[in-house]
Amino acid sequence: MLKKRLILLCISLVLIAGFFILPVNNRWGNTLINYWNDFTKQKTRLSLEARRAERFGTHYTISKAIADSLTKKAGTNQLLLIPPDKYFKKNKIDYYAPIPPVFYYFTGIKTVLPTNPHAPEAKWYVRFENGKVIVDSVKNDQTDSYE
Repeated sequence: MLKKRLILLCISLVLIAGFFILPVNNRWGNTLINYWNDFTKQKTRLSLEARRAERFGTHYTISKAIADSLTKKAGTNQLLLIPPDKYFKKNKIDYYAPIPPVFYYFTGIKTVLPTNPHAPEAKWYVRFENGKVIVDSVKNDQTDSYE
């Protein structure tokens, strides 16, 4: 009886090892291991901001910096004009501007791209000066003043 159990155990282990040797199953197993590694690393840092920054990288952190700057200047209920990705690449900033719903998810700030018909409604925009990301107000052409 013990001999049968030992044989069945060995056969089971060989079948499981064979299962994970197949390329498709091997990739699947590696994703499980990667998930576990990420989980063990993130469980020690329970801060939502820290986990988001790690998960989304520079796109999240730069978006949050832009939003924080706008919030300090004008509050959260503003429409922000975000330049296209070419503008960021031209200024050698490693930032892929997220689409407006993603930027809103990251920050709670509504954004619009220059190609959007609602772009003229934006009161704030993002620009670069000396390698820094700056949030500035849009000039009002009717009064020649800044809002």
